[in-house]
Amino acid sequence: MAKECCLCGKKISMIDYAFSLSESSYKICTDCNDHIKKFKMDNASEEELKIAEMYCTKLIETRNVEYGVKMAITTMISKNKKDVQQKKDEFQEYKKQKEAYEQLQDNKMITTGYGFEGYRIVSHHGVVSGEMVLGTGFLSELDADFSDLFGTEVGVYSKKIKTARKAAEQEMMREAIKAGANAIIGVDLDYSMFSRNIIGVFVSGTAVKIEKTIE
Repeated sequence: MAKECCLCGKKISMIDYAFSLSESSYKICTDCNDHIKKFKMDNASEEELKIAEMYCTKLIETRNVEYGVKMAITTMISKNKKDVQQKKDEFQEYKKQKEAYEQLQDNKMITTGYGFEGYRIVSHHGVVSGEMVLGTGFLSELDADFSDLFGTEVGVYSKKIKTARKAAEQEMMREAIKAGANAIIGVDLDYSMFSRNIIGVFVSGTAVKIEKTIE
């Protein structure tokens, strides 16, 4: 005897595979499963999810669907809405932090001092820092570069240190943005040699929120 889809009522034949609904004994047909599985897909578009929700909601409202089936479907729809909203909120927060980071970087609101001319500090947001460790191997390259012992800049060393310092500063700025700041004061830069082939770059400062003073 052919089983019926617990959602649409369609006969599930031997060639029409039956899917379990939410790990329960309820069976659904291929057509209903194609819609319901959208709720479980990470890459389903907003339009696909909307169509799946409309499809399931219509069947629940127009058919005499069992209570357990109705609860399973409505729970999936509710969870999907929350997940979609959470992704939207996370994207908006990411966009907000990205814009703030670019603004901080473009405006160069970073100083070793304790203020900016024409601005006042509104609030302090704690100490922020950034670290970058240069791995083993690069200092051994310097032996070949020390041909001039009278002050020639060591190209390999200088380039890698600048890259590490920039990476550490970017990490510090990201921390400041997450803390709700738009500037960093009292910036301190430090280098530490762990061994002949490992060097660390450390930068820290105080994250603050500033605004222009009214003249």
